[in-house]
Amino acid sequence: MTDSLGTEFTRHTEEVLASMTLMAELLPAGERRDLLALKGRVKVLAERATRKPAPH
Repeated sequence: MTDSLGTEFTRHTEEVLASMTLMAELLPAGERRDLLALKGRVKVLAERATRKPAPH
């Protein structure tokens, strides 16, 4: 991820994503799928938040 918001934000986001992966391993299949889908959405939103604005 590009880090325009700071390394602390990026590090925290990566920790949250890693925690979600670990939690998913403990869940039944349906809930695991839902959590991994949420993880994907969190990753997309974090990438958008850290993306540098396009030059005009």
